[in-house]
Amino acid sequence: MELKAKLPNGKLVDPASIGIRYYGTDKIHPDLAFKYGIPLKGECNDLYGHVLGNPDSAFRGTTERPVISHHQEQGAIYWAGHQGWVYTLGLMQGWDVERLLDGLVPTAGGFTGSPHLGELECAIDSRISPQLIQGANRVFKSRRFLELGEWIENKNYQQSKLKSCAIGGKAQ
Repeated sequence: MELKAKLPNGKLVDPASIGIRYYGTDKIHPDLAFKYGIPLKGECNDLYGHVLGNPDSAFRGTTERPVISHHQEQGAIYWAGHQGWVYTLGLMQGWDVERLLDGLVPTAGGFTGSPHLGELECAIDSRISPQLIQGANRVFKSRRFLELGEWIENKNYQQSKLKSCAIGGKAQ
């Protein structure tokens, strides 16, 4: 069964093509990720709960670039942290968090969206097979910011048959 994201209004949303993405973590070494993939994290399909940090989330956050903002510490590189890993993922299916939550999150003064605007996060299924991982970079601390180290290629990567299209479109 394909994972669907549940929005705050109860609507279930299919994933869309989101292109190449970056995922950062300090918990999974490339030796394991390239051989076994990145394991299922949880089973909860509540997209807003994912954004709030639900440990049982069925999603993992990804960004369109390794760094969104050094000054605001946003992006996969900052999710990985010093000595963590940033994984480059091939063409992916997922959910544009900011777009999908916009105007759906109830507050005392009306409705809002994602509390992490500007992060440019797309959520993906938390289980990432090794064939979807292009490679990884170790994160190190330079004089001022976190940076990516040497690229490690995943020999098990298989280029996806998906074609990248606009968020909200259907994968082909």
